[in-house]
Amino acid sequence: MKRRTLLAGLVALGAAAGGAAWKLRLFRKRYPPTTYDDVLGRLDDREWAAKFGAAAQGVLPRYTPAAAAGELRGTLKSRSLKQAALADAEAGRLVEAGGWLVPRSVALIAALAGSVH
Repeated sequence: MKRRTLLAGLVALGAAAGGAAWKLRLFRKRYPPTTYDDVLGRLDDREWAAKFGAAAQGVLPRYTPAAAAGELRGTLKSRSLKQAALADAEAGRLVEAGGWLVPRSVALIAALAGSVH
């Protein structure tokens, strides 16, 4: 076996292992456990969501973390956050917070992240 063949095989093996680890989210940032992890697990970046969530909490009527989590659990039961956000946008359920106009599901999950962060 040639040295080049061996090196190419090792590089391919390393790339495949790295891709599998990325797909399985092994390099994902870990957060302290909360009672809302089933909902917040849908977020890739909780820090950004928490920053935006501080603004969203102020404009959502009667916001409580438990109510937001309950609504999101119902909304996200059979679909992804992206699908829920698209459905909210199509139905006109939009929230203006922090100078942004976002679907209600995005505002709720951001506000929830801001509550537990």
